[in-house]
Amino acid sequence: MTNKVLNRNTILEHIQSKMHISDSYIESHYKLNRLKDVGLYGSRPEEDMHVFYFSKTDNKFLTGYELSEYMDKHVHQVKHQLDTLFEGQNVSSVSINVDNKFDTLLQITIKVMDDYLSITILNLIRFVYHMPFESKSSYVNMHWKRMLNDRLIWFNTGDILQQFKGRYVPLSLAHDLDGLPFEHSLLLDLPEFQIHCDFKHEIERFYKSYPYYVQRSAKVSLSYGDIFSLGSNRNEIILNKWKTMSKVTAVTNMNKFTFIELNFLRTAQPKLSDTEFRKFVNWYRNNRNTVVKNYLDDESYWHSYVTDMDWSYLYTMYLYDKIILPTNNDADKEDFRNTVHDIILMSKTLRKKIEVRATGFKGLLRYHDELSYKSRLKQLRSNNITFSVLKTEQWQPVKLAVRRSKLKMDLLDTSTKLGLEGYNMNHCVGSYVWSVDKGYSCIYHLEYDGKPYTIEITYPNKVYKTKEPRIYQLRQVYGHHNSKAPDEVLEHMRNIVKEANKIAMDQRTKQKKIA
Repeated sequence: MTNKVLNRNTILEHIQSKMHISDSYIESHYKLNRLKDVGLYGSRPEEDMHVFYFSKTDNKFLTGYELSEYMDKHVHQVKHQLDTLFEGQNVSSVSINVDNKFDTLLQITIKVMDDYLSITILNLIRFVYHMPFESKSSYVNMHWKRMLNDRLIWFNTGDILQQFKGRYVPLSLAHDLDGLPFEHSLLLDLPEFQIHCDFKHEIERFYKSYPYYVQRSAKVSLSYGDIFSLGSNRNEIILNKWKTMSKVTAVTNMNKFTFIELNFLRTAQPKLSDTEFRKFVNWYRNNRNTVVKNYLDDESYWHSYVTDMDWSYLYTMYLYDKIILPTNNDADKEDFRNTVHDIILMSKTLRKKIEVRATGFKGLLRYHDELSYKSRLKQLRSNNITFSVLKTEQWQPVKLAVRRSKLKMDLLDTSTKLGLEGYNMNHCVGSYVWSVDKGYSCIYHLEYDGKPYTIEITYPNKVYKTKEPRIYQLRQVYGHHNSKAPDEVLEHMRNIVKEANKIAMDQRTKQKKIA
């Protein structure tokens, strides 16, 4: 397929037609030395360099006159107020962050070269007031920060790249081309970018349906450059980007979904039987709005469950609609959620496609137990693995807390021990080899009051939507046949996890003091 070519002169003429701050304006109206004092251009812009100023509050580009008003309103106002405030005081400079006190401003610079153009996006972050000294007067600088990594657009190939860790990588459609909403973009209104706009509209349509934390986790792996290189229309691009997408289009009309949703369905297809996949797709098509309204609402039980939006969450919701639970309380929902999680995990281990025919929770448990039995057999036949991660510093607080509890608990630190635990307890813990080996879980066997229990303590890979340190969590405590543990046992385990987090916090505090 021949790559599209972007015409340099056409793009240059298009940019010149936009509301940029021209050389003549800088020379005639504002003077270069004055602009330098306030942190704008301190020297003549190079040939074919165009500078734009965009007000995020007013959601529009500023003319030269409006930029002047901005200076008078903010920069000079700040200077006057601070001259009065600090008169006679020994203060060298004062920094004022841009927040709700000031309009916020973007500076977009486009430089057109022979083979490519570059885009630099700066965000106004603070004013710095400098006190007068000796004979010099006070002045105010505007400090700018790179809002986004620089972009490059190559005319000959249509490749659109962003600077990332010292190199240039393809720019995802999830990001703005020039730091602006696509309806205000300086380039996306060109005919050559029409299909890009269509895909951006799809992203916007998806975002409108789902809450912000889902938007953040949704994968948008289609790049701007892909659209130039993979086809001449939307469906052709999608099918060329993801070769397995044809298996989705075999059971549904791809125009019924955004390309992000199509990707959810595509990743589900190899995990489910043909019959189950068809039912799942039909369910999602008919219940998309319900998924958002009922399950992702801030007050919903399922809200706390979603850290990454993917096919497994949607499939869990599909089964939740299908399976009749004994009650609708959170405890039964948690049992259901853990059961489905185990089914997905065991099916992956067994390389078996999922097909749940049950309509009640007992039937779902029978399907779970069948997989569990097969998983235990496979685990016992496999080579023994020693979980070396359990010997690292990561799990030391948990092991210390267990020792302090003086309960009879054994750490299952090999795959054989894990498999035998699942076999003896008649549950699926034998399939947790991957989770333990990666350091996400540790499994203990507990003997309490003459009865055995299996305990899973997790250490999440990340703590979603918070800057708090990672913490240990008690995920599961089950007896024989996944029977529920008594409250007394649960309380002991919660205390152990609480103690482990305290030990970990004390260690972090000590390390910070040493550092």
